[in-house]
Amino acid sequence: MYTEVILGSSPILLTVPHDGGIKIPGAAVRKEAAPRDEHTREFTLSCASELSRLGVQPTVIIFTLDRSHVDANRSPRRNPFAPGFEEHYQFFHAAIDDSVHRALQVTARYLHIDLHAYVNSPGPEDYDMVIGSKQHKTCPRGSDKKIAEMLGREYRAVFSPDPLQRIDSRFSGGWISCRTGKTYGFRGLDSFQLELNATTCLDSSHRMKTSIRLAHTLAECM
Repeated sequence: MYTEVILGSSPILLTVPHDGGIKIPGAAVRKEAAPRDEHTREFTLSCASELSRLGVQPTVIIFTLDRSHVDANRSPRRNPFAPGFEEHYQFFHAAIDDSVHRALQVTARYLHIDLHAYVNSPGPEDYDMVIGSKQHKTCPRGSDKKIAEMLGREYRAVFSPDPLQRIDSRFSGGWISCRTGKTYGFRGLDSFQLELNATTCLDSSHRMKTSIRLAHTLAECM
């Protein structure tokens, strides 16, 4: 179903909606499709591997279809899928719901990070990562602030929006993190979108280092 699920036992969920490269020949496509968030899958799997080594096994959910067919981070009102692909869009979100629901039955706190990447965006290129939690609304327990503080010791991390830092609301949180935050926040979920600078965090020389740093940050926070 073009959704890759790696089940874990810790209160952490990592999702990757925009690094899918599978294109179906002859199938319908969306009129406007942004490029892939390349290397976010590799980054996330590296982070998950390091977390597991630390004794924290996260759940990882990755969407593998190209954005020309489905953009899983768009709401149903914004034409997120081409004709014939609704089932795959729904399956991805159902996998997220299943993971969160199962976890919250056995734990009082769960963290969901939706991982993305950006290239050459005005303003954010000065930073290593941009965190979007709808001005902390999708993180009622403050996980976003704690993680930003810890990452900020080594990386240039900023929240969206932040006019003083020239960061607009573009990365303030997409459909995935907002939906889970709104649906499950009252039950113990913190959810935010993490945008990684493709130049400073996802190039081959920095990707593993950054993913390991994030893993250690998450392990310490949880």
